Amino acid sequence: AARDAGATSTGLAVQTRVALIVDITVPGKISVALDVGRPVARRHGGHEAVTVTITNHGNVMLTLAAPTLQVRNGARSTSESLGPAGVYILPGGQTTVTANYSPLPLIGTLRLIARTKALVNARFAGRFTSPTLTLNFFPWTGLIVLLVALVALVALVVFGRRPFARRWAQRREERQLVTDLRRRRALKTN
Repeated sequence: AARDAGATSTGLAVQTRVALIVDITVPGKISVALDVGRPVARRHGGHEAVTVTITNHGNVMLTLAAPTLQVRNGARSTSESLGPAGVYILPGGQTTVTANYSPLPLIGTLRLIARTKALVNARFAGRFTSPTLTLNFFPWTGLIVLLVALVALVALVVFGRRPFARRWAQRREERQLVTDLRRRRALKTN
């Protein structure tokens, strides 16, 4: 039964529960079958929020030991912890583990692979790996802004040249008229 544990400072109601895990040994063959799904990435600001769904298709409860997200960026490879740690999955059950990855490259490719070890009764039962998720990065927004600015500049040069040329010719003509008028006045006064 749930017990009311009060409320947080933000007004969120908190309930606590007590669970009892009973280990029962059942005769028969143990089937360890864990499916690590393809990572799913969603961009949030300057990082990728990565989630991986792990499903237990076997007939025993499995504990995830140190699930990690391997991130390859060209020749560089790093690992991020997928949490929460120490999660157990009942037969037929599933869980979702998460990680945040940053910094993101401006241009390039990231390859994400989730890996975990499974334990049965605190003993190693196997290693499991997800399919690879490939993320490509390119500054499309910057490129589009640059292309729009370039098109505007070309349009200004092509279509704006004639009015500017006319205006410059008109100014040259006006300067010539002013110069001629000054010469005539100078001749009259002499």
